[in-house]
Formats: sequence, structure tokens, C-alpha cells
Amino acid sequence: METNGNTMDQKSIEEKALSYPAQAQAVQVVDQVSLTAANDMLVGIKAMQKQVNAVFDPIITRNREAHKEAIYQKEKVGKPLTAAEGIVKKKVGSYLAELERQRQEAERKRQEEAEAKRRAEEERLQKAIEAERNGDKEEAESILDEVAQSENRQEDPPPTELSPQPKMDGVSYKERWKWEYVNKGLIPEEFMMMVPDESKINYAVRTMKGKTNIPGIRVFNDPIISARATKTW
Repeated sequence: METNGNTMDQKSIEEKALSYPAQAQAVQVVDQVSLTAANDMLVGIKAMQKQVNAVFDPIITRNREAHKEAIYQKEKVGKPLTAAEGIVKKKVGSYLAELERQRQEAERKRQEEAEAKRRAEEERLQKAIEAERNGDKEEAESILDEVAQSENRQEDPPPTELSPQPKMDGVSYKERWKWEYVNKGLIPEEFMMMVPDESKINYAVRTMKGKTNIPGIRVFNDPIISARATKTW
């Protein structure tokens, strides 16, 4: 808090400073006398500027130091929170990434089962065609009947059941696909300049995500976890 003396100094200086523009407008330099008067005014303005500095610079310095101290105190309290946030976000991201891996694995197995069924049916149909070509229509019809009955009994594996999306109040999940080197020597030339073309690799990874297949690198999801304050603990 400023003393009454300082407060009066500030008020007095402010009043004097505010009067100078009008005085300057009134100045007319037409001869030596008016030149001397203008010179005296300039000297007076410089003297006022020194008074302004003398009064306000200490206040600025104190406030600057207070500002630095406030920033230091804020960082001292805030850094542990930032560290804790990073720890929890990493664990949340790992859990969500594992859920996605399980979903992709289940989908891969479903597609493999569907493909195996398709190939088996094609093989039986081919056998039916060969039997008919060989004049064994009864065998061909028998195979076709088996295929039809199999189709009636079996259906394509249903789409992979997705686990309910984990609910997090005030927290969002956004995929961020990244990559790292495994063996630079295996990277195809299309992704190389004199050194690996990381811009091209980045584009391929962002576009293809988990389906990226570039020899020499490992693609992984490094999710961005965002949080907003919703509760006061």
C-alpha cells in the first residue's frame, strides 16, 4: 500500500503532467525570447519526466517482483498437478488403447472366420462342378444340397460387438497415431530421401492409422487426453 505522501506525489505529478500539452500548444517560437521560453519548457518537461520515473519506477519494480513471485508460487503449486494429470492421462490412454486393440483383434478373427467359410463353400462348389463334369450329377446335387443346408444353418459371423464406450465426465479421447523406427534399413524407398522422409511417413500414419504397413517402423496410438474442470474436490 502506498503512503499518503506517495499518493499526493502521484496526484501532484499527474496534475502537472496533464497541464503540459495545453502549455505546449500555446508555445509560439518566433524570436529569441520565445525560443528561450520553449527551451525552458523542454527543460521543465525533462525534469517532470525524471520525477515521474522517480515516483513510478519503484512501484513498477515492486509490482514486477510481486508478479514474478506470484508466477513462482503458482508454478510451485501447479507443477505437481500437471505431473499428476500426465500420470492419469497416460494410464487412461493405455487402457483405451488396449480396448481398441481388443476390438481390432476380435474384428480380425471375425473376418478370418468369414473368409474361411467363404473358401470352404467355394471348394465344395468346385467339387460339385467337377462331379457334374464327370457325369456324376447325383454327387453334384448332393454337394449343392449340403452347401444350401450349411448356408441355412450358418450365418456370417456378426459384426464385432463393441464394448460400451467408457464414460468419462469432463474427459475426451482423441486418437493420435504416431510411429517410431524399428529398422531404418527396411523402410521402402518411397518413404526415403537421403534420410527417411518423415513427412511422408507422418502423412501415411495419420491416414492409415492402425492399418499402416511400412517396413522398418512400428505404428502406435498415442492418444490425446483432454480434461475440463467439472468438480471441486
